[in-house]
Amino acid sequence: GMEDQHAAVLTLLDDLSEATQVVQGATDVLGPVCPLVGGNSSAAGQFINEQVGSDALAAALLRTPAPIGIGVAHGWKPAGRPMVVTRSVANVIYELDGQPALEVYRRMWWDESSEFDAERFPDLAATHPLGLPQLGSEYLIRDASLARPDGAIELAAPIPENAVAHMMSGNKDELFAAARAAAQRAVDELGGRPPAAAIVFDCVSRLMLLGDDAVTEIDHIRDVVGHETPLIGMFSFGEIAAPPGLGLAAFHNKTVVVCVLAQE
Repeated sequence: GMEDQHAAVLTLLDDLSEATQVVQGATDVLGPVCPLVGGNSSAAGQFINEQVGSDALAAALLRTPAPIGIGVAHGWKPAGRPMVVTRSVANVIYELDGQPALEVYRRMWWDESSEFDAERFPDLAATHPLGLPQLGSEYLIRDASLARPDGAIELAAPIPENAVAHMMSGNKDELFAAARAAAQRAVDELGGRPPAAAIVFDCVSRLMLLGDDAVTEIDHIRDVVGHETPLIGMFSFGEIAAPPGLGLAAFHNKTVVVCVLAQE
């Protein structure tokens, strides 16, 4: 029967604009009993059975008598005092602490000796995302993707107005440590059983930062789940999983999610 089954819903999205609402809606239906795990392919289209879908949600129920472990980590640390998002609409932040958002970024990170160049903003923001503090959990990361001429910043996912946000920073070693931590958390949930298979959703922005070292990040995960354990995954535009300590799934950026199935 169902009572001796473990379950998770493998969730593949193809829509960046509504991703947070879709994850919230699915979580409202499934609740904490059946965790979501997955990623966003961002307008690449999806094959679902015989059809190709776009702006779609594909979901598959994983059900097994053995435990399923899910680990989430990112490795970004707060690099400044908390700020309030004083004006935002959907995924655009206009003001932080009552100041134009881009100006706040520029003051914090830009070398005064070089002229501010909005074209180079994505490179700067790639290593300095925003983090939203979560109750009893890691920060939820929001990728800043574009500087607008009006001094606003576009993000890869929405941030609610009046949210508290930190500028974050990180380096390769911290990203590698996070990949290991995500894998370890997943394995720790298997109740001592050996892993049967692992599924990884790793943010494409981590791939861009790590470059050739992205292979090293996967090696760190394999060190934990076992190099012989079958492993599959994707680089995603946003990841879906419950942050540590919270039962309900969220939409993440710049994060690595590891799902491990235990041997029966």
